[in-house]
Formats: sequence, C-alpha cells, structure tokens
Amino acid sequence: MRLEQTVQCFLDFARPPAAQRSACDLRDSVAQAVELVRARSRQQGVAVEVRSPDQPILANVDRGQLQTVLVNLFLNALDAMPRGGQLDIDLTAAGTEARLAVLDTGTGIGPAFAARLFTPFASTKQTGTGLGLSISRRIIEEHGGRVTGANRPRAGRASLLSCPAKAEMMNEE
Repeated sequence: MRLEQTVQCFLDFARPPAAQRSACDLRDSVAQAVELVRARSRQQGVAVEVRSPDQPILANVDRGQLQTVLVNLFLNALDAMPRGGQLDIDLTAAGTEARLAVLDTGTGIGPAFAARLFTPFASTKQTGTGLGLSISRRIIEEHGGRVTGANRPRAGRASLLSCPAKAEMMNEE
C-alpha cells in the first residue's frame, strides 16, 4: 500500500488531474480536513484549535484538491510535534481573499531546509517523498492563490495560504 501511495504521488506530481471546481464554503473544507487528522492529533497529545468567522467564506475550488493541501499542511504540523503541542488554524476573509494560517509549536524549519521548502523531492523526513508541499503549492497557485512557510518568532512554523474568495457567490446560494 505504501509503495502504491508513493507511485501515485509521483504520478500526481508528473500529471496532476484537472481541477473540478465548484462553490465551496472553506469553513467546511477546513473542518473536514481537521476531522481527518483528529485521531492522530489526539494520539500525539496535540491540541487543535480552529478559528473561523460565523459567515461563509466561499471560493470556487476543487474540493478534493483543497482537501489534499489542507491535510498535507496539518500532517506536516503534526509531524513537527511528535510529543505534543498546539496546532492553531485560523481562517479569515480579507476583502476578496480567503486566508488560512496553520500555526504549530513544533520544531520549525531548519535554516538549511528553508530555501528548499517547496522544492520537489526535498524532505527532512526519513520516509518522506518530498512532494507534499510542492504539489500543495502547485494546486494553490492553479487556484489563483499562494502558500508560504516560515518560522514563527518564538517556536514552530507558520504555513500561510491564500486564495480568491467569491463574495458574489454568497447571493447565489
């Protein structure tokens, strides 16, 4: 199964599937991705807190591809906190842009790795393929957004994602 997942990851990197976009409340996507990693966060003793507005944050996205990105960012954060910590997920809307901050209290990004963070096949994990962040970046950029990663001032890492939000879609639903 692990070999199949690795091969699929290589195939997705080489020829990503075409996006099937539809209107999506990003709050729901974040909640679903958090549920997918909830058992692991509990097992590791990582507290997860999600902050999002009461109003929908709508975007025209491929839900499956967005889930891939979110789960990847959340799992990377958990990987950095094997013995517990805090994972904060902040979803906000700023004008016509949706912003997501994934903040952990883990080990942060090593100086030698920082410049290669989104480079294909670059990984600090013994079992990593080094494709998760590069695929995530490509997906978000194809959706008109951007994703960055940096160390937090005190400890841990901040992954910041933004994509166009669709205010006019709120009236269509």
